[in-house]
Amino acid sequence: MRGMNRWIILFGALLIAAPVYAADDEGADEAPADEAPADDEGADEAPADAPAEEAPSADAPTEEAPADAPAEEAPVADAPAEDPSADAAPAEAADVPATAPKSAAETDMAPAPDPKMEAMKEHLAAFLDLPPPPLVLELPHNFSIQPVADVQVLVTAFDMDDPERNDPIVHGDSDHREGVAIRRARFGLVADWNDVFAVSVQAGWNDRYDALEPRPENADLVEALFAFTPGRGFGMSAGLARVAVGRQAQTSGLNLTLHERAMVSQKMAPAREPGLAFAGALGPEGHKVLPANAFQYGISISNGTSDFTGDLDPSPRIAGRARIDLGDEWVNSEIDHDPGMFGLSIGGGANYHWGLEAETLTAGMDLGLRVWRFTLLGEVMVADATPTFDTESLPDFLASRQSVGWYAQLSAAIVPEHFEATVRVEGYDDHTGLADAGDRIDISGGVGFYLFSTRLKVHIDYTHREETTVGYATANDSLVVQMQARL
Repeated sequence: MRGMNRWIILFGALLIAAPVYAADDEGADEAPADEAPADDEGADEAPADAPAEEAPSADAPTEEAPADAPAEEAPVADAPAEDPSADAAPAEAADVPATAPKSAAETDMAPAPDPKMEAMKEHLAAFLDLPPPPLVLELPHNFSIQPVADVQVLVTAFDMDDPERNDPIVHGDSDHREGVAIRRARFGLVADWNDVFAVSVQAGWNDRYDALEPRPENADLVEALFAFTPGRGFGMSAGLARVAVGRQAQTSGLNLTLHERAMVSQKMAPAREPGLAFAGALGPEGHKVLPANAFQYGISISNGTSDFTGDLDPSPRIAGRARIDLGDEWVNSEIDHDPGMFGLSIGGGANYHWGLEAETLTAGMDLGLRVWRFTLLGEVMVADATPTFDTESLPDFLASRQSVGWYAQLSAAIVPEHFEATVRVEGYDDHTGLADAGDRIDISGGVGFYLFSTRLKVHIDYTHREETTVGYATANDSLVVQMQARL
């Protein structure tokens, strides 16, 4: 019996001690050992020998709690049970909900840029920001150097020629079959000092314009001159240079909207010849109608048809040209002009050639109009050749020869500096007194694509050639693709 009582007393003591132990254990989890609860902040100030606080008795209430208040350590019977997993997690993480990691798109974090792609973008931006040609290298003391290098590759995609009939007699047909040819290649250097002194030397290859001209066999000297320009009103040059005749003839082949000039510019206007030239420009500053270089003139004395080695057969030529511009300043280029400009340009000139077989007087008028993205060009020339030998025994229509040529050309800059379309109608009669295959009307149309400030150019042109004399008409149309690259 006594043994039984001992077990009952021990069991009751355990029941009384268990809640107290559990309460102490929960408080330990809520406040770590090195972080005292806020209510115990004054505990560190008590002396070490201070007596331990006694639990309040039932008959002596304290300030902290009344006598009938339940002990703080005793858990409330109906309080919700705490999550047992709370003891395993740190106190700081208890308020942070667990979430899945976010992707780069959800956090707006872009992937790291590819160095190769960034380098390609920089190179492309540099190409697109290239200044327009020519390329000029500035040197000390107001000197500058302009390297010249360009290549034109002509691809004949379609040709309707009949070699036995067309090639020997048709103007403007270069006798190319389907294939690839080099139309022009140029390499040289232009040096300048302060826009006063300039020297230009260029060599290269020029294929023939049509089958009526001899085919070149070697590269040749294309331009060699020096110029002295003390002011814009007057300047002079000497050497192998362009003759001041015609509008389109003064435009570089690199700046054409079609792959070739019109027949009148090729057949009736002279090319480069050795000689002396005088030129200048005059105009008011800040005028609303007249640009700064409103009036331009040029006069030249050259050897005529002889080459740069000298005039072995004296056949000099004297030429003169004048031009007046209204509105915006006229740029002597068929491509890459300001799409917002308005300009009107009227010109004319004449040249007299003392040839060995005939003395020829040629005169012409030309017009240029630019409105918004459209450019209209027109030109007409008339020539009269008188033989130098006795013509008494010849018929009147052979005693002299009159020639006439003209063209009208319209271009539209669909995408300025990148895409342009052109259509041209032209005519040429090499001898108005004869009805033969030399009576021609051609219609040409094409599109041009330009990149890198027109340094890269691609033309796709179709030319319809029509012989107007009955019995001479032949099928000789052509489709060509011309690719051009320049510095």
